[in-house]
Amino acid sequence: MIDLQVVRENRRNIGALLLVCGGIAAVLHWGQFSALTFKDLSIMDGALTSIITSLFVVAVFAERSVEVVLISGRTPGRQQIEEQIKRLQAKGGDDVVSLRRLAEEQERLDAYRLDTARQAHCLSFAFGVMISLVGVRALSGLVDESVLEGAQKTVFALVDVIVTGGVIGGGSAVVDKIGRKIRQAFDLSAATDSTLDNTRSSEPQRSDAINNASA
Repeated sequence: MIDLQVVRENRRNIGALLLVCGGIAAVLHWGQFSALTFKDLSIMDGALTSIITSLFVVAVFAERSVEVVLISGRTPGRQQIEEQIKRLQAKGGDDVVSLRRLAEEQERLDAYRLDTARQAHCLSFAFGVMISLVGVRALSGLVDESVLEGAQKTVFALVDVIVTGGVIGGGSAVVDKIGRKIRQAFDLSAATDSTLDNTRSSEPQRSDAINNASA
C-alpha cells in the first residue's frame, strides 16, 4: 500500500525521477541508440593499466594546478582570520563578549575552510572536464566505438567527458582506488579460471581411478 504522506513529502524527487525516466525513454525511442560492445577485457589487462596510469598522472597534474589557484586566492583570507583568532586568544579575556567574539571568529574560519573545500571540488571538476574535453577519455578505451553514429556518438562523447572529468577531478586517490579495484577483479577472475582448469584436469584422472577400481 502506498503511503500518501511519504509521496507528498517526496513529490519533488518523484517528479524529477519521472522526468528523467521520461527523457531517457524519449532519447531511446527517437535516438535509436544501440547497445555498445565492450572490448575483450581478458586481453586488455595492459590497456587498462595504461588508461589508469595515464589518468593517475593527469589527476596529479590537475591537483597541483588546483592547489596553486587556491593558495594564491584563498590563503590570504584564511591567514587574516587566523591572525584575528590569535590576537583574541592572546588577550585572554574571559568575559562573555571576548568569548563570543572568539567563537564567532572560529566559526568564520570553519566556514571559510568549507567554502575553500567547495571551491576546490568545483574547480577540480571543471579542470577534469576541460582536460577530458580536449581528448583525455576513459570510456572510449573500453568500448567498440565503430558502432556509434549520429546522436549516440555525440551523447557518448558527452558522457565520457563528464565521467572522465569527474574521475580526474576526484584526484589521484580516486584513480588509484579504481585501479586497485580493477586489479582485484582481474586477480579474482584469474584465480577462478585457474580453479576451474584444475577441476577439469582432475576429472579424467578421477574417472580412470574409478574404472581401475571397478576392474
